[in-house]
Amino acid sequence: MVRGFSRAEYATALSAVDPVTGYGTLSWQRQGASWVGTFLVYPHPSLPPDLEVEIRFMAHPMRPEQPSVVFRLGGKMASRVDVNGLHSFPDGTRKSTHRQSQPAGHDTPEVTVELSDQEFPPLSLAVATMQEANYEPLFRAAARLFNFEVSTVEWVDPPDDGGAW
Repeated sequence: MVRGFSRAEYATALSAVDPVTGYGTLSWQRQGASWVGTFLVYPHPSLPPDLEVEIRFMAHPMRPEQPSVVFRLGGKMASRVDVNGLHSFPDGTRKSTHRQSQPAGHDTPEVTVELSDQEFPPLSLAVATMQEANYEPLFRAAARLFNFEVSTVEWVDPPDDGGAW
């Protein structure tokens, strides 16, 4: 059963005082048409033990220039970074790389902010395959935004399946 998360759990998980610590090797699994990379995390001392905490790196072979990094709490999206993914804002503008968050809990509206190239590493729109992309800096930058310590997480590139879709 997916239990979601509360405002307090969100704030605790993103607290700069006590980061969530990841370890192990990034493991890739196929999810629909995308590849999803995940890793293990140590139990967070300030969060309930039944609250699942994870980061997923998602890359689609037909859109290798538009990966997403999703921070999940309790099986629900708490925050995510969409790289080169256009998002329409209420003022009518459309922005590229952005972060969407639900700081008030899993059943509340999302808050979306644009990320500049100074805040988040850019990825060229000319990337034609997942193997050409250098995703590791994006993964590590998103982890920092989500207050994850991932220095001991070993990065592994997504599988090269020859583009067979």
